Amino acid sequence: MALIVQTCGVVGTLLAATIAVRSYVNSNKRTQETRDRDLETRQAQLFMQILQVNQSKDTGESWFKVYRMDLSDPKTIARKIYVEADEKYSDIIHHLAFISTHYDGIGIYVRKNLIDFEMVRQLMAGDFIMMFEKLEPLFVEIRKVTPFTVENFEWLYHKIKDVQVASSVSK
Repeated sequence: MALIVQTCGVVGTLLAATIAVRSYVNSNKRTQETRDRDLETRQAQLFMQILQVNQSKDTGESWFKVYRMDLSDPKTIARKIYVEADEKYSDIIHHLAFISTHYDGIGIYVRKNLIDFEMVRQLMAGDFIMMFEKLEPLFVEIRKVTPFTVENFEWLYHKIKDVQVASSVSK
């Protein structure tokens, strides 16, 4: 009889330990799911703030002014802007800096996994591709005279282009 009582006690203890471990694992799983959902929500909120700025009047104005720039002689433009600081180019400098910083910032957010690449690609790929391809010759010349960098803008442009090329090949 004592053996049966002792066996029941051991089995009961093991059963209680198993239940406790399962409860702990389930609790951690729910906590992780909540954290993941919170992270996704924060990423979506950050992306929506970026999208709002991207669609603002100021961004639109800068985007179109930069996109309509005559960049047939990027070497001269880079010299006038960044070496001579020609006053005639102050408006261009403002808009160029605004757009470059905006897209470079988005690039760093994606690079650091603060926002989802697919959201950016699906909603902003056209803007990135058009603007980077327009400005690339100027970026090359500017980098020759100043440590101006848009490495995250450039990185994201190439990442978007790589995905587009891969998806067009697979179709």
